[in-house]
Amino acid sequence: MKTKTLLGLKRRLKKPHQLLTNKESIACIAVQRKPINIAPRAIALTNRRIIICSPIKLGLTMKFDAILWKQVTDCHLM
Repeated sequence: MKTKTLLGLKRRLKKPHQLLTNKESIACIAVQRKPINIAPRAIALTNRRIIICSPIKLGLTMKFDAILWKQVTDCHLM
């Protein structure tokens, strides 16, 4: 199970790196983990923004949303 998670993480690391601006680096990445999950979501935290990676079309393509840290006013963990 860990090997499968690591492979998915490596695939997801490539795409957010292409979206980075000058002097921006990824500090942390979290990948959604469920018992049955065809295409998990991922969140990348950088020093400038939050990048949310959501799969669409059964994981064949990815949608990226970026939120600047300045825009974050409230946060809840579930």
